[in-house]
Amino acid sequence: MIKDPAIMQPTFKPNDIASTGGNIGAKKSNQTFSNGPIKKHQANVPKCTKSLLIIKNTKKTIPSKTSAAVPNWTWKTLDSPISKVVRGSLPHSGETSKATPRAQKKIEGIEYLLETNVKPNPRAEDCDAMAKVAIEEKVDAIIALGGGSAMDQAKAVAAIVTNGKTTVEWGDVELEHSILPLICIPSTAGTGSEVTWCAVITDTARMYKMTVGDPIHMIPTLAICDPTITLDLPQSLTASCGVDALTHCIEAYTVKVHQPITDALALKGISLIAQNLEKAYVNGHDKEARRNMMIASTIGGMSFISSNVGAVHAFAETVGAWFDTPHGVANSLFLPYIMEYNIPACLDRFVDIADALGIERNGMNDQEYAYSAVPVSYTHLRAHETGAYL
Repeated sequence: MIKDPAIMQPTFKPNDIASTGGNIGAKKSNQTFSNGPIKKHQANVPKCTKSLLIIKNTKKTIPSKTSAAVPNWTWKTLDSPISKVVRGSLPHSGETSKATPRAQKKIEGIEYLLETNVKPNPRAEDCDAMAKVAIEEKVDAIIALGGGSAMDQAKAVAAIVTNGKTTVEWGDVELEHSILPLICIPSTAGTGSEVTWCAVITDTARMYKMTVGDPIHMIPTLAICDPTITLDLPQSLTASCGVDALTHCIEAYTVKVHQPITDALALKGISLIAQNLEKAYVNGHDKEARRNMMIASTIGGMSFISSNVGAVHAFAETVGAWFDTPHGVANSLFLPYIMEYNIPACLDRFVDIADALGIERNGMNDQEYAYSAVPVSYTHLRAHETGAYL
């Protein structure tokens, strides 16, 4: 945790901001690690945070109408040291970002570095390079501002700083020490990474997406989920990230290790996405739709991290590792087909999904009703390709 009193007790109370200190579950029932049982360990936490590493998605130019840039007014209600650091790192709409990969600034006694070398599928070598900078500069905490790639890369960096070794060496094994204090601020509504204890990182040498994570040692300290940040998100990202959230919820509900709490979250997420994704796509400044998509994304993350994901993600991560396909787009390619294939295995679950999607039953039997969910999902998935809903 961060000990700075000004950060521990922020003065801002913006509307529609949800904060959480982790997820609802502990270790997955089917999760295995190579180093034996997990042992609790409290890493050394700095008594006072004076240096922050801010990791955000790279934006070379930020046109006012097409980018995911955060307008200056978004931050008017934020008055904490953290918000001022973040606000100071972001260019206004229409400006060109002049931030260098190691831009170093100081605001109200808090020194910080701004790192922007974040790719759509974060690479192990980039995580290692960024961790080296963080260690050299004696960084005490990290703020991740961006989509799932920025947040996952921040998690990996925070893990390497406290655990040593390289990102690849921590792939698919539990950590030994808690990560650096990490604040996640999602700028998309899709990944739910702000409330999950894992980071999906590409090992480019093996063309393999590995998981760096730990249910005890990699839980973000704080998630600030402000839907106003997503108001200018382009339609393509609105659609693909929304599909990612939908996939999380559907797979969390249909995998074998689902449980009652994740079921409730997943179904609520599916319902929110069905009711709001198209609205957010058509009108990016629909604040209610953006708010509901942010909620759906976050609870989707809480759902799958305490159950699991399935074949859609297995295919999508393989394609992402081989061809560098953005994760949400890859999910959209496989979700309808995996749904159709899985329906016979858990018919009642897909009946529930059809109901959560808001499909009218109109006399259909269970099988017909379950399969009716597939074309509805397929319709939502294709927005990023066609430029309009089918």
